[in-house]
Amino acid sequence: MSHHHLATVAATLAVVFLLAACGGRSDTAGGHGGGHTASESIAEPVDGASEITVNAVDIDFKPDTIEIVAGEPVNVTVVNEGRVLHDFTLEEANVHMNVEPGESKTTSLTIDEPGRYTAECTVESHAEAGMTIDVVVAEP
Repeated sequence: MSHHHLATVAATLAVVFLLAACGGRSDTAGGHGGGHTASESIAEPVDGASEITVNAVDIDFKPDTIEIVAGEPVNVTVVNEGRVLHDFTLEEANVHMNVEPGESKTTSLTIDEPGRYTAECTVESHAEAGMTIDVVVAEP
C-alpha cells in the first residue's frame, strides 16, 4: 500500500471509530427527550450574518428568548459554562449541536416561516427542567 493510501484508510477508520464511540450513548434514549443524541447537524457560520451568543449553564439557557428575521441566516454561538454536556437543538432549522463543558461552538441557522419556535437541550431531562429558548421569527 502507498503511504497516501494508508493515511486515507487511517483517517476513515478514525471517523468511523469516533462515530461509533458517540453513537453508543444514544441507543438507550428511546426516542425524543431521552438521552443525548449523537449525530450533529451544524451549518457553517455565514459571513456578515447577525450574531447571537447563548450561554448554557446547569440547567438553563441565557437568554431565554432570541429574535431572528425570517429567511435571514443568523450565527448562533453556544457557550457551555456548565459542568455537563449540553446541546442546542432547533428542529425547524435542522440544527443539533453538542457542546462539551467549557467549550463553545457556532452554527448558522435560518428559519423561513415567521412564528414562535423552541430551541432546547435534548440531553436527558434538561428540556423538561426548563432548558429551552423561545425563538421568535419576525416578518422580513
